[in-house]
Amino acid sequence: MTIAAGFAFDDGLLFCVDTKITTPIKTNESKLLFYVHGGGQCATAFAMSGEDLNFPRSAIESCRDAVDKINFAGATIESCSQGYSVRFGKVLQRAQYPETTQELKTTKATEGGGPASQ
Repeated sequence: MTIAAGFAFDDGLLFCVDTKITTPIKTNESKLLFYVHGGGQCATAFAMSGEDLNFPRSAIESCRDAVDKINFAGATIESCSQGYSVRFGKVLQRAQYPETTQELKTTKATEGGGPASQ
């Protein structure tokens, strides 16, 4: 079980996550990933868990890429949050419901809007 907590203070934020990785071989490593975007205008922090950390790392990298594409000159907290929330939702959908993702591709292709029709 992963335990993660975040606390807001006057001078910043504190994030805490346990470090026990429980697989057939138990190890200790960071489950917290922190990124700075837009030259320091935005930061994201992610806590990950799972038996195989490759999926959460991949999902987090996808979210990081989405936030990196945001134009921070006119960005709000909401637009930053939406940027990675939408990306993370797509990653989860592909992982949990691959048949739904295939149905969406097929529907778009038959409607003339998907990559299959281009």
